[in-house]
Amino acid sequence: MDQFKPWRPVALVCLLLPAASIAEQNSGYQVPLKAMAELVDAPRQPQAILAPDRSHVLFAQSPSVQSLADVAKAELKLAGLRINPANYSPSRAWPLHELRLKEFASLQEITLPLPAANLHEPQWSPLRCSRWPMSPKPN
Repeated sequence: MDQFKPWRPVALVCLLLPAASIAEQNSGYQVPLKAMAELVDAPRQPQAILAPDRSHVLFAQSPSVQSLADVAKAELKLAGLRINPANYSPSRAWPLHELRLKEFASLQEITLPLPAANLHEPQWSPLRCSRWPMSPKPN
């Protein structure tokens, strides 16, 4: 084995040189396949929240991808949680951009207007009105 010792560096260079040239050819930005881009950009399914008395369902729609501004915001990290330091709410929550209320008896669907706040995780209260954590929208 000692007779091949001087040739080891040469063999290593011969093995790594083709890999380096392949990596150099693919170094620019590559556009993903159209099917992959459509999969990422597809709208998310709305969250369906059933009323406690089972008479209504609330559909909460959030965007498919968070904006770069939302992802780049400052956040505090504490025990695995990511917290928005401006209002101490979860920083990676998906804000809602549409709420629809559907009544089962009449099958009537109403689009609810959203207040000037980022709404997250809507829930039904025991008093049959919807409630949700919210954080003010930045100006």
